[in-house]
Amino acid sequence: MRVVVILVIFTFSLCTSNRDNLKVRAQFYFDKGEYYRSLELIERVLVSDTLEPENFILKGKILLQLDKHMDALLNLSKAIDLDNKNIIAWYERGIG
Repeated sequence: MRVVVILVIFTFSLCTSNRDNLKVRAQFYFDKGEYYRSLELIERVLVSDTLEPENFILKGKILLQLDKHMDALLNLSKAIDLDNKNIIAWYERGIG
């Protein structure tokens, strides 16, 4: 029983660590102007983490840079739905 619990906790921490790594890399590529690579990474994050508004904000910002304004607005609106006091989401949505 103990071994199974430890294995589950270890596996979860690996998944979380990998997801965080993907987020950092997505932001890195966004900052470098490599928007398609950044989009690919943030979409991989969103497969398993749809509760963090920051993920949708980054995806919205990427889509704005790619002139995909309607998709950007949808993602920024999703971020606002998750946290309606998130000033960054409101600001980015206003730009879009």
